[in-house]
Amino acid sequence: MEKKVIIITGANCGIGLEAAKGLCELGHDVVVTTRDDSKGEATVAAIKTEVSDASVMYLTVELSDPQSIRDFVEKFKSSGKKLDILVNNAGLFMKYSSADRHTARNDPSYEVTMTVNCMGPFLLTNLLLDELKATGTKESPSRIVNVSSGLTIMVKQDSSKPPFYIDDLMLTEQGHYVSGMQSYRNSKLALNLWSNEMAKQLEGSHVIINTICPGFIPSTSLARDNVTSLFGSIMMYVLDSFIGRLFVKSSPVSEGRRRIVSMCVDEETKTCGLFYHRSKPTPEAAEVLHSEHKEKIWSLCVKYSGL
Repeated sequence: MEKKVIIITGANCGIGLEAAKGLCELGHDVVVTTRDDSKGEATVAAIKTEVSDASVMYLTVELSDPQSIRDFVEKFKSSGKKLDILVNNAGLFMKYSSADRHTARNDPSYEVTMTVNCMGPFLLTNLLLDELKATGTKESPSRIVNVSSGLTIMVKQDSSKPPFYIDDLMLTEQGHYVSGMQSYRNSKLALNLWSNEMAKQLEGSHVIINTICPGFIPSTSLARDNVTSLFGSIMMYVLDSFIGRLFVKSSPVSEGRRRIVSMCVDEETKTCGLFYHRSKPTPEAAEVLHSEHKEKIWSLCVKYSGL
């Protein structure tokens, strides 16, 4: 297998860390992103503990901050590395109210779940497109893998409050309250929307983009800030056991790892513009197929990014 240079965001814990280990085991050159140096050093050490000859380095980035993303891209370019694969894995799920989620970022006009899960990856991907285009070929296209959620294809919604405020995704209008779960779903719907649109724009470029839900993996660290009680910890343990596998179709982190690694390197995933639920191409939600939604999301992402 040809050695690839792969960036994985949010790789200091959970499924991102496991995917980084898996790709290092295959001999690839992996760049992991973390929010600070201490986490970066710990991540590299954890990977090398399991893969002693791993080719891995870390760079810091804060995905809720456009300037931090721009700084990261410059640091990566200065490393002299080419880029074959970008895995937008970093994600945020917060249980707090809409108002609280605004205070998590310096700019109150942007809701933090949307910025981290959708806007940040959009800017990062666009700033790295030239690097990806430079390495992609017809036989071996460069890849963008956006880690999404199975929540995007859930159709049962509370009819009393529209779940997808396409004209107010940052929830700045009074009266637009959504739960942390709805906000997370909205951010992943928005991610899928711009991914779907970018797939069309990349036709003929030898760069492919797909989204994947690697499965419901309770042992990942996505909701680590929300599980603060003994009861919550017990529930996460149960969901990650055979009981969870049987009744709520949860997946072990090893399965999530395998699925993300597959999206990066396998021939059968050398597709473009598809949504994979676990390992299978799956029809998108109606919101993602709406052409007007795609235009609005793209415009919002461009505005946020300053592109």
